Amino acid sequence: MAGIGATPAVKPRVIRYLVAALMGAALIGLSPILVRLVHLGPLSTGFYRFAFSLPVLFSWMFFERRTEPAPVLSRRDYILMIVGGAFFALDIALWNLSLSHTSVVNSAIFNNCAAFFVPLLLWMVFAQKPQPVFLAAALVAFCGSIMLAANGRSIHFASGDIFALMAGFGFAMYIVTVKEVRARVSTATIMWWTGLVSAICLGVITWLSGATLIPGSLSDWGVLVALAICVHIGGQGLLTYSMGNLSAGFTAIVMLTAPITASVLAWSLFGEALTFQKIMGGVLVLSSIIITRLSEKA
Repeated sequence: MAGIGATPAVKPRVIRYLVAALMGAALIGLSPILVRLVHLGPLSTGFYRFAFSLPVLFSWMFFERRTEPAPVLSRRDYILMIVGGAFFALDIALWNLSLSHTSVVNSAIFNNCAAFFVPLLLWMVFAQKPQPVFLAAALVAFCGSIMLAANGRSIHFASGDIFALMAGFGFAMYIVTVKEVRARVSTATIMWWTGLVSAICLGVITWLSGATLIPGSLSDWGVLVALAICVHIGGQGLLTYSMGNLSAGFTAIVMLTAPITASVLAWSLFGEALTFQKIMGGVLVLSSIIITRLSEKA
């Protein structure tokens, strides 16, 4: 009887993590929109995304440790979070830079090529060979991404797409390292340490580049705060939380829903066409998530 009663209890928990991942991806899809609204350099914008989130993340971690025993972190845990934070800083710097040289949708899609880098890294580093069903789902997601990126009947590649693709590799490294530590470390702790490292890295890079760190208007300050609260704490926090139950590969596939959010907002705010082709591309991306989830469930 105990076994019968245990099964239904697991399903709502998995659904909770899945919903968290989808909501996180949708919020992260706001990032390229907000970055475009700020009249500040890409490196400075990335720095404020992390810097403004740190007080909230520290308060979250402090409150968590008052209600729950503090986790005992090993040297390996700290190394993984530091490495993850450094790669995340690389991801944000290159992604923000790409937005000055390509469309919002292209930037979001190529950045989320992490869906293809993650299984490759898991195979190379941890000898976790990807399953054929996952490869099929990745192919479906790739086709959907191409349809989302296509302008008319062809795809127009820009120099910014290379930056976004490199950013995707950085984000894949972040996902792999965070997933490796997530089973032992809470969401708040991971977010604090990776955010701190990312802020330091981007702060140093911004200072060395000579870019200005002072936003030009009050509206810029407001957008930067929204970037920190909605995208980083909300979106990235939900994604990190979901990795407590979802695999790294599946999380990367879910991230491909972010361009759907970017497409809808780019259409409404910047007039980037939302065609039937792009809608069908979004349907294919969502279908790939269903395929991957069913395969993992099996």
